[in-house]
Amino acid sequence: MPGLADRAATVYGSTSVAGHTIGFSGIYLLKGSTFLAFQDTLLGHDPPSAADMESEAQKAVARVP
Repeated sequence: MPGLADRAATVYGSTSVAGHTIGFSGIYLLKGSTFLAFQDTLLGHDPPSAADMESEAQKAVARVP
């Protein structure tokens, strides 16, 4: 993710457990010596897209000195 972090990775998926759908999405960033990660796990709903997670990460990284 150029301009956002030195290294970054995202995860996105869903699974079914006991008839319930669980969706998950996450983003992991390393900028200099600062590591930032956050995830969203939802029951019965689609998780945020990778683009949505990147948008939130941009806001968070802007607050890191």
